[in-house]
Parts: sequence; structure tokens; C-alpha cells
Amino acid sequence: MNRNIALGIVCIILLVAAFATYISIINNRDNTVNTKNIFNVCTLIGGGGEQVDSLLNFLAEINYHKWTIIIVSDAKQYLWSNPSKLELLKTYGEIIGAAYLLQGCEPSARKGYIDDYIIEFENHLGFKPKGFFMFMPDTYLANYMYSIGMTYIHGYCFDQYAIDWMTMRGGWQYPYYADENHVLKPSKTKGLVVLPHVIWDWRDSFEISHQQCSHPACLKGQYNTTQTAIDYTLLMMENTYKGSSPFGFFTAMSEWGWIGLDDYSINFFKSLIAKASELGAVPMTNAEVAEWYINTYNTNPTTRINYTTPFTRKNVEWYFSIDKRVTRYDKTRVVGYVDYNNQKDDPYLTKPASVNFSGSANDPKNCADNSLNFVIDDFGDGEYRAPPKGNSLYYTGDLADFP
Repeated sequence: MNRNIALGIVCIILLVAAFATYISIINNRDNTVNTKNIFNVCTLIGGGGEQVDSLLNFLAEINYHKWTIIIVSDAKQYLWSNPSKLELLKTYGEIIGAAYLLQGCEPSARKGYIDDYIIEFENHLGFKPKGFFMFMPDTYLANYMYSIGMTYIHGYCFDQYAIDWMTMRGGWQYPYYADENHVLKPSKTKGLVVLPHVIWDWRDSFEISHQQCSHPACLKGQYNTTQTAIDYTLLMMENTYKGSSPFGFFTAMSEWGWIGLDDYSINFFKSLIAKASELGAVPMTNAEVAEWYINTYNTNPTTRINYTTPFTRKNVEWYFSIDKRVTRYDKTRVVGYVDYNNQKDDPYLTKPASVNFSGSANDPKNCADNSLNFVIDDFGDGEYRAPPKGNSLYYTGDLADFP
């Protein structure tokens, strides 16, 4: 009798312990979700019938059906008038629209643009889109889109400095929930998911060139052979996945017209798709990435990147949390530190930016700039990158404890 009672007590203790573990997992999902590598490819098209036909031939050649396809300008109008080609395009993935530098408009005009765009999509595609592409994400629109049930903004350019009349520094090039007061800050709760335009090399893009990224047209200009550009991107993908926690993310994008139907573009994306499959990455459209993120994380998870550059073989670490972003070179030198708790609101949350489009697109004084403030800003003097300030610090401890 006593032995049975003892066994019963042990069983109860084990059940209580198991239940406590389950509750712990539920309450701390950010640290316990299954690590997953995600692969995402996008294409943007603005030209009319000839470009649309060229893109359709490209998509048929690749034979991949997880694209996010961004249609703008003449392409959009052509497809609205050619429903059979629109239906064919839909078979290759998700279709969304785009805008360029809406920060230059009053908030009411930005809202009107999104409303009109939604009506067009409902009329021609039969559904309300889940997201929207914009090269420079806008805080006002992020809040509005979230309020009407949209899930993401796509197009953030990682630490871009004075390119195409836009500067945006201090954000993050993995999916994250945007703060309601500044789209480049991570929210402490759920919000609209921000997705990057492409993936920039975590170090070489700062010390060599902003064009060191997963955009095929940018890389083509950086290397003597197209195969070298492809090899670089494959290594960038693999090393990004290897060094990422709690999940890995990689995206690439073509802008049709800047790049078109040729052997390079076909080989570039075929190689990336095959490599992602080899590495076990899950293919997702933008909407699927946002849905996965929302279902997986109740708040932005702390993310660590430990990355080796493909050709120069240099090391960089990134630490991203709801409180800070820290960057360290060679395990010893902190070259970037952003304190997310000490930031001003987005300047274009309530008023428009003033940009002279007839002036220089690379003049920092003539750019819409929603950058965050840096405590340490000494990444390097790469082409099209912000000038280093020489204030890096020697630090070898855990980046979670910095400073």
C-alpha cells in the first residue's frame, strides 16, 4: 500500500513538472520555437506588355511558384486590361503593388493612395492584399495598414545612406514588428511586419560597397564574371543561415527592366532556389513570411547573427533585440550601437518630407531621412555608405551585456 502511494506521488510530481514545462514553453515562445531557415524571392516590374511577356517567359523558365511579384505603373495598367495574363502571373505566387517615397505627401494623401490601391486589387484580383512594397517604409502608413488588417510592408533598405533621395539607418534586415512611433524601431508588442528589399552583406556592404547584396543587377557591376556574382550570393546565403539564431532569413529580388531575360538572371535565380532547397530552407512568399512570423512570435525575438564574409573571410556579429542593435567586427571591436529606447519619433509621422527631385539623389541634405540615432557609428568607408565616425570600442564580452 505504501509503495503504491509513493508511486502515485511520483507520477503526480512528474505530471506537474511536465505541465510546468509546457506552460513555460507557451509563455516563452520567442526562445523555444523551432529554428527555421526561410527563403524568399521577389521581382518588381513597371514596364508594359513587352516587359510583362518577358517576365512571364522568365517565370516559366524558372518554374518556381513562390514569388512575390510587385506590379507598378505601366505593368499594372497592362495587366488590368489583360486578365488572362494576370491570371497566369497569379500562378507564380503573390501579387502586390508599390509606392515610391510617400513620405513626400501629407498623411491624408498617403492613406488615400493605399485606399485606392486596395480598391484596384479587389476589382481586378478579387481580394484585399496583405502587404505593400515601398523602398522607404513609412510609419504613418505602417500604422494605417495594420489598423485595416494588412500584415506587412516590404522594401526596407538596410542602413541605406543618401541613395535615390532616401536615407534610412538603424533598422533591421530580418522580419520584425515595427514600432508605432518609428517604423525602423522594433515594437515591444505585435505590429506590422517589416521585410527587407534584399539582403545586404552583413559586413562587406559596409566596408566595400552598398552594392554587396542579393540584388543580381547590383552584384553584376561588382564582379568581372556573372558566375562570380552568383557564387558570392550563394555563400552569402549559406553563411547567413549558418550564423543566424533563432531563425535564418534570406531574400533576393530582381527589378525587371534593370535586369531582364538573359542567361545571368536565369542562372542567378535557379542557383539560389537550388541552394536554398539544398540547405533545407522553406520557400515563402511575403504574405507567408509575415503569417509565419505572426504565428510564431508574440514579440520581436532577440536575434543573433555570427557571419563570415564570402570572399574576404572577415567576421561580424550582430545582436538585435527590442532594446538595442549592436555590431561587432572580429570578436573585438563594436562598430555600431543603436539604443532603441532613446529615439525620437519618425519625423514624417505627421508631416511630409521636403525633397528636390531635380537635385542630387545622393546629397544627404536632399534626402528624406527617417534614420535612428547611433551611439556608436563606425562601420567603415564602403561605397554609398555613411562615413565612419571613428568611435568604435574594444569589447569582447557578450553583446547582450553591451554596454
